[in-house]
Amino acid sequence: MSKSNRLLAAMAIGLVALIAVAAVFIAIREPVTFDPGTPERVVQDYLIAVLDEDAETAHALLAPDLQARCDIEELEDRYYRREDNRITLVESRIDGDRATIEVKFTATYNDGPFEYSDWSYEESFKLTRGDGAWRISSAPWPYYRCPEVSP
Repeated sequence: MSKSNRLLAAMAIGLVALIAVAAVFIAIREPVTFDPGTPERVVQDYLIAVLDEDAETAHALLAPDLQARCDIEELEDRYYRREDNRITLVESRIDGDRATIEVKFTATYNDGPFEYSDWSYEESFKLTRGDGAWRISSAPWPYYRCPEVSP
């Protein structure tokens, strides 16, 4: 093997090793956890509770008017669960005792003609701060499925 071929082989092996290390790093990376007491953390905790089918925790993170409209048993009966969802924070806006947390939901399916397909959409969670704690005052479907207020 010539010196240039050995150099090319070494570079190829190095590149493959670098890609493998990057893939392992991405696979074991922990999700970002926001500071307790922040609107972002309330939404994060709520979504984790919904995905874990923990209605009691999810219900406790709702504002009192939403809690009054939706008892825990009703929330349990209306879960929307997808194992292959990815949820990412898009933007946080805080204005005094009100906050809007925008998140992006991405669902991946293994049923497309090229093996995988996905779709994404963005939704906003509205929060209010009362009694020193942030609570969800408006949550989008499918992560909030309790009855809407009648006009």
